Amino acid sequence: MVSSVHDCQLTDAGDAFCVPIGRAIAGRALYVLDSGFELLATDGVGELCIGAHAGLAQGYFQRPALTAERFLPDPFSSVPGARLYRSGLGHVTPRPVRWSTWGASTIK
Repeated sequence: MVSSVHDCQLTDAGDAFCVPIGRAIAGRALYVLDSGFELLATDGVGELCIGAHAGLAQGYFQRPALTAERFLPDPFSSVPGARLYRSGLGHVTPRPVRWSTWGASTIK
């Protein structure tokens, strides 16, 4: 699933502290949330979640517990049935995500 895009620049190679994830593509939303599922301010560090009203998987095949943990109703969308996917970056993995004015990035 493609949810974000980043226009790579030569300056990205010199950043030893993060890997750009970029901005959401059309029909998707990227959120960096704290442990209480609240939006973080610019430069906040937390978990990357992906929102979409269509085109987002509905769950994991024959894994209802994991589906319930990772696929949630999207509280930030005004579209009925929109879903939120918890990517695991910043929650399951030890690589937190930072939101900046140019998009999201993982912290090495």
